[in-house]
Amino acid sequence: MGTRKRKLDVDASSGSDYEPVSESWSKTEQYKVKGRHRWTIDNFLRRASCTEVGDSLCSPVFSVPVEAFAGEVQDLAFQLEVFPNGEEGEDNSDYVAVFLTSRRQEDLDVKYDFSVQKADGTNWGRIGNTFKKFSPDQNSWGYGKAFSKVKLTEKLHELLPQNKLTIVCNLEVYYSDRLTVGKVPTATDARNELDNNTPSLGDDLAAHGFSFASSEQFSFALDSKFSDVTLVCGSKHFPCHKIILSSRSDVFAAMFSHRDTAEDKTNRVDITDVDEDSLEQLLRFIYTDKIDEANLTTLACGLLTAADKYNVPRLKAVCEMAICDNLDVSNAAQALVLAHLHEAKQLKKVAVDFVTQNIVKVSESPGWSQIVGGNEVLGDILKSVMMKLKQ
Repeated sequence: MGTRKRKLDVDASSGSDYEPVSESWSKTEQYKVKGRHRWTIDNFLRRASCTEVGDSLCSPVFSVPVEAFAGEVQDLAFQLEVFPNGEEGEDNSDYVAVFLTSRRQEDLDVKYDFSVQKADGTNWGRIGNTFKKFSPDQNSWGYGKAFSKVKLTEKLHELLPQNKLTIVCNLEVYYSDRLTVGKVPTATDARNELDNNTPSLGDDLAAHGFSFASSEQFSFALDSKFSDVTLVCGSKHFPCHKIILSSRSDVFAAMFSHRDTAEDKTNRVDITDVDEDSLEQLLRFIYTDKIDEANLTTLACGLLTAADKYNVPRLKAVCEMAICDNLDVSNAAQALVLAHLHEAKQLKKVAVDFVTQNIVKVSESPGWSQIVGGNEVLGDILKSVMMKLKQ
């Protein structure tokens, strides 16, 4: 048998490892869906006394809906079977046997468990939580000694309230594969998407009939010789131009359109809802469509707040991307609250997913109290619910 030869291309002139321009990827996904069915059998003890070993009761067929990769919705059909006095031919007469049957003629990987629902709604005697392959040749799996009848009758009022046995079955079904391929988006791709979805400096100015022949004509920005309004924030004064501010922000446009106001008479606007550094970066972006990349990580939160207050959507999108890129357990809670307060949809989506996946560590961070509002009980409930959803 011959061997296949592989040729290795080497760039001898460069003497360094090849650095790919872009990265492609592929993925094999297996669809997973969870389901639960609760089956109540009344007069259980009477039924048990009137049946023989090997006699069984079957639940109605129940379904677990799944949405296939193509988008269509299908149902996976199952059925429960209970032997009140054990299976025939087995020395299980002192136990209740429980089995799960698949009614679909196909192979399915299923993790399941059985338990008895108590009178207070909690579960008792959980058994299973194991994977089995259901197929047309082996479509039923279960336990011949699922629940002891002695224990059921010892706690009659708790486990068989009103002589009713309630079986709870949890399922986790792994169903079909999907192969996908793609290409990892580059920074250029992200920038192009930003350019397509939010207006640039040129777009805003052109919409107001205002344009510049070259970027050099912006050299008069923040020069008091040509300014017609001054923004005052803390100890800093920023000489600005109403036409530029109005072209980039409808909030400033509305502010300057009103006559006989204090701002109109003095050409001075006191900014009290934004800190000095954030306002300076906001004005830098308004005038140049650029941001101080070196300090963006530390300023992104305050700058997002400023961008939202003065409705500069392009800057808001830039800040969202920066916060998403630097999300960790120490700041995820604050980021989620910030996204909610300022309707930052992309940031909110990423932050919710991050908090859900890292709920234990995030709940120990200082910002967690901002989510639960200092209510420890609410925090415990929220953490518990998220952890159960991940199971």
